Amino acid sequence: MPILDIKRVQYDALQCLNYSGMKELLKSPAHYQLYLNTVRPESKALRIGKLTHACVLQNEVFQKYKPKPDCDRRTKEGKEIHQFFIDNLKEDEEACDSDEYETALKLGDAMSGLLAQYGVSKPVATEMTVVGIENEQCTIKSSIDYVAEDKDGRVWLYDLKTTDDASPKAFLRTAFQYNYHLQAATYLRTFEKFTKVRPMGFRFAVVEKDTLQTALYQLGPEIMTDGVIKLENCIKTYTECVKTNQWPGYDNGINIQTLDWERKDKGTAITFA
Repeated sequence: MPILDIKRVQYDALQCLNYSGMKELLKSPAHYQLYLNTVRPESKALRIGKLTHACVLQNEVFQKYKPKPDCDRRTKEGKEIHQFFIDNLKEDEEACDSDEYETALKLGDAMSGLLAQYGVSKPVATEMTVVGIENEQCTIKSSIDYVAEDKDGRVWLYDLKTTDDASPKAFLRTAFQYNYHLQAATYLRTFEKFTKVRPMGFRFAVVEKDTLQTALYQLGPEIMTDGVIKLENCIKTYTECVKTNQWPGYDNGINIQTLDWERKDKGTAITFA
């Protein structure tokens, strides 16, 4: 299987559509433009997620993170300890909070154990950045956590997720909330376009933040069909917006939109998907 990975610096510099941007584009093109032009502060959850991914996928990167010493920096002794730590950091090392480091270690160990349990311990690639060209106006980039082959040599894509509740019902709800099925459809498509290899499918390796309970999920055909439809709609919308250089919001101020429940089984059920 060919691996035509591009460097992360090159990937980050590419001005093209990706899954994170698509989530905003689904709201409106105006939201997408706001997403592109907004500097978002790095939250604690994001830092822990970054550390956890490095712990599982890039051990050489994880080794460069150095937890800050546990000291009271309000005291003279604490200030001296902290300054000594900073002064002795190597150029390629990065300081991180000790509690976030320890959390990432626990989550990473649980995640690695889950992958090993299902025989997914020898990846073809990790943190693989790929690009797929859709048309003259639309290029899509994806950063895939984990690519592995099964015992029959078939390729599968994996994404690592931390969550508050990894039960099937809760994770399905989370998948809809964050459009994980769109992510799966996007990564499968860009991977195939870039490598000319068709993966068997996309799986989510999930670990609960508090309990460290784990689960491995694969989304079903109906959900994945909806993900593909959303992907196609994003490509169509993005292409048209680039062509016209128009990025509209929810409405043009002319049409009044009607909202209603979507009911099934003669009105006995209400869906929110």
